[in-house]
Amino acid sequence: MRRDLAPLACAARHLSGGWAALAAAVATSVLFVVVPMQAAVLTGALVDGLHGRQARLYGVVRLPAAPAEVLVVTMVGLVAVALASGALAYARTAMVATVSRRFVARLRVSLIRRLETLSVADHQAWGVSELLNVLVIDAGTMRRFLEKTAIRMPADVARVLYPIVMLFAIDARLALVAVAVVPLQWGVGRCLQGGLHAASRKARATRRALTVALKETLDGIETVRTADAHSHFAATMTDLASRLEREDLAAQRQSARLSGLVWTLTSLGLALTWWRGGALVLAGEMTLGTLVAFTAFLAFVYAPSRRFTALATEYHRGLVALERIREVLETGSVVTDAAGAADLVLVSGRIEVWGVSFSYGGRTILGDVELMIRPREITAITGPSGGGKSSLLKLLARLHEPTRGRVMIDGQDIAGVRLASLRAQVAVVPQHPVIFSGTVLDNLRLGRDVPPAEIVAACEAADAATFIGRLEHGLQTVLGEGGASLSGGERQRLALARALLRKPAILLLDEPSSAVDSASEAAILAALRQLRAHTTVVVVAHGEAAIRAADRVVRLEEGTIVDDTMATARVSCEPVCRPGELRV
Repeated sequence: MRRDLAPLACAARHLSGGWAALAAAVATSVLFVVVPMQAAVLTGALVDGLHGRQARLYGVVRLPAAPAEVLVVTMVGLVAVALASGALAYARTAMVATVSRRFVARLRVSLIRRLETLSVADHQAWGVSELLNVLVIDAGTMRRFLEKTAIRMPADVARVLYPIVMLFAIDARLALVAVAVVPLQWGVGRCLQGGLHAASRKARATRRALTVALKETLDGIETVRTADAHSHFAATMTDLASRLEREDLAAQRQSARLSGLVWTLTSLGLALTWWRGGALVLAGEMTLGTLVAFTAFLAFVYAPSRRFTALATEYHRGLVALERIREVLETGSVVTDAAGAADLVLVSGRIEVWGVSFSYGGRTILGDVELMIRPREITAITGPSGGGKSSLLKLLARLHEPTRGRVMIDGQDIAGVRLASLRAQVAVVPQHPVIFSGTVLDNLRLGRDVPPAEIVAACEAADAATFIGRLEHGLQTVLGEGGASLSGGERQRLALARALLRKPAILLLDEPSSAVDSASEAAILAALRQLRAHTTVVVVAHGEAAIRAADRVVRLEEGTIVDDTMATARVSCEPVCRPGELRV
């Protein structure tokens, strides 16, 4: 398949169910351009009738001989054309808007669903900024792409073909002179399209780089200021902005070359037509009204050619956006339900890892890991940074797929169970938990309907009740983006409460005490000890306190288990907070 056809085929698939509406929009657009052309025929007949010549419509229909009667007939015709054109203009605008917006909505839904199934590795490879660009900007570009190409192109074809037919019907010899420049226009446009496409793609790449740099700078504004690096980042973004301006300008210059050549050729064609047509009128071989009608139709022929520049620009801009949309939609690395997947049946919460290897970015993270995690125990995963601890946790939650090997829960391969049933039983608390905009309660529920008593219990178990109770509006306190108003420890405890609220059979924690003080750490570890009565806990830990709280310690180095021992020391299990400190 040609390079430019694959993205178009991708777009066509997302028009499924909307073909009838698209056909109606195209038909209305064609009528919208054809109906006003009848004014040329009426105007030519009017000129001949007012000069005492026999007026005809389309060279066939004879009009009355009296000039006054010709005036009445043509005026009635022109008013009818005007009313029909107005109605068609409204219908076309409404239909095109409906079709294009529904298409973009379907496309965005497909992208959102695809993002939900992409592996974590692919999310990291694409980056937040690029995925946002594809979802918001590139998908939005598709509205103009559909309107200006899929719908306008057939109308422009009709705008050219119908008047060409009329030109040859009026005078074939003069028509040959008039349309001689049209093949030259399209040939020039075809030659310049490649450069226009390349310029559009280059400008989009720089626009993406600028978006990424801006987002990273704003996300890390505290680091930028404390490191006194604002000048460096400002210079980087200024350089990217200047480069984008140059590349946009290069694309516009390419478009300007095309526009200049098209206008020159069409103006030359119009001059030749008037010269040859004027000679025919002087020789008595053509009436003045016929020449007026002929040149009016010729203007309709040339108009689409003059708009070809804008059409080509929109087409190539949309094609570049479609290429990126297609890449996201057809990314192969996804985590989805296998065919015939069954629900996970939890019996005890035993986890088995059989010969698991995992590679990312050409680098081996885990190599042939064998591990059995006993149910209702706390297993601590330790080791140096980069040893594969966090990756192992993500494999257990099936956020990544192993390159080789299997992960089993109670004897069931998690690759063959429904993700919804797996996620209902396995909760994850990442090292850097995400706090969403909204209230504390919204962050705990995440769209679920949970009884108030369970919310209070989860907050108390995670040692979050005390700090939530101190907030101005308690659970109804609105948190800023990313939970910026909370400390690192508070975000960690809120995320733990959110996980506990799901009553998981398996709880996976990535360094849950890394951002808390010693008192909070002791409370969280005591809570974990309480959970072991009904929950299998796997915790990535560096601190001695967390290791001492574990029933078992597994050490990972360079993706391989180098030690697997039972812990010898224990911490006491005490209540982590006093009842009644939090109310819903």
